[in-house]
Amino acid sequence: NKFGSDGAIMVAVAFAESKMDCEAFGVNTNRTVDYGVLQINSVHIKEMGLKLPDLLDCKKNVDIAYRIYEKQGLEAWSTYNSGKYLEFMYLAYKDVK
Repeated sequence: NKFGSDGAIMVAVAFAESKMDCEAFGVNTNRTVDYGVLQINSVHIKEMGLKLPDLLDCKKNVDIAYRIYEKQGLEAWSTYNSGKYLEFMYLAYKDVK
């Protein structure tokens, strides 16, 4: 419900980003690190006054993602921009219902 009409898309993005793994992380070519279910980039730690455990807690990760979504929209996630999330839309609608 948090993401309104984009809720199913964000579920699909979470599947595409982390396979819904709350403790997932990935190192980027620019040496930043993406953390958690919605792969929040490490640049946001200092910028948003976060602590690393916040990014690995599923609920907090989604709450942080919502704050990013409010400012940047869906375009903040590379799997949305690339269209990779579309592979997971069938799962998103199943989970959102």
